[in-house]
Amino acid sequence: MAESAAIEDIRDEDGLLQPEFVAKVRACITAGDGEAARRLTDDLHEADLADLIMALNSDERVRLIE
Repeated sequence: MAESAAIEDIRDEDGLLQPEFVAKVRACITAGDGEAARRLTDDLHEADLADLIMALNSDERVRLIE
């Protein structure tokens, strides 16, 4: 299963981003694995991507966008 295929699972029953999804993206950023971070985020809806960016700290935001 491709990582981007689980996009419907990134939100919990309250509509918030799953902490596990944010942690996966954060781990990719920390590891410097931009390709894996892109695989996780490429197919996100703009609103989901905005919520993810807000969940990251300022350094992680910059590294995600780079």
